[in-house]
Amino acid sequence: MANLLDLMSPEDRQKALERGKKRLEGKKGAAISPELYITAEFGYYFGWEGVLAIKRGYIEKSDANNQVIKEPFTLEEVMALLEAAKKVWYSKVIDTSHGSLVANSSVYSKSPGEAFNKGIKPFTDKADIG
Repeated sequence: MANLLDLMSPEDRQKALERGKKRLEGKKGAAISPELYITAEFGYYFGWEGVLAIKRGYIEKSDANNQVIKEPFTLEEVMALLEAAKKVWYSKVIDTSHGSLVANSSVYSKSPGEAFNKGIKPFTDKADIG
C-alpha cells in the first residue's frame, strides 16, 4: 500500500516529517501540508475507506464476471468529490437553518400551526410526505 509521503515531492515530504515531529513534541504552529488536509477532509466526508483509497491510489470495483478491477483514483477526482460533498453538506445546513427559522418564527403567528405548515411546505414537497 502506498504511503502518503510517497505521493509528495522530497521537499514536501521532509517538511511533513518535520511538522509531524513538532506535533509529537507538542509544539503549536506546525502547519499541515495541503495533501494531508485534503486527505483528512476527504475522510470526514467519506470515512476511513476514502482515506485508504487515496493512499492506495485506486478503488476496487467488480466487472460483469465478478472480477475485481483496480481503477485509478486521482487527486483530481478526490477534489471533485470533495467539492460535491461540500455542496451537499451546505445545502443540508441551509435546509436545517430554514426549518429552524420557520419553526421559531411560526410561534409568533396568530395561527402557529398554519404558519409552520405553510413555511415548511417546500421541505414536505421535496420529501413528498404530503
